[in-house]
Amino acid sequence: MFTVTNEWNKGQTLMVGLFDEKEKKREVFRKIESLFGVDLRTYMETDDLSSHKNHIEKVLIPKNEGLVRIYFLGLGSSQNLGENNYRKMIGRLFKKNRF
Repeated sequence: MFTVTNEWNKGQTLMVGLFDEKEKKREVFRKIESLFGVDLRTYMETDDLSSHKNHIEKVLIPKNEGLVRIYFLGLGSSQNLGENNYRKMIGRLFKKNRF
């Protein structure tokens, strides 16, 4: 599951895996909203942040020291997530964004 501490708040990039289960997605969005003080309801309502397997979406959040990038990684069903699928998704993210 998704865990973030306030210590992370000093970083500039966050990667979040999303599963198809709606309740898990809502919980992730609530934690991000409380951490950054942003409203992600429009993303939840329009389903812009897809949890479909291999989908990558970037959201920029303004902060005092610049922008925070949050990458949402669609992981599909939690029952079908294997270690290799997770590795491939991270590889796609790094290849697409050239970290």
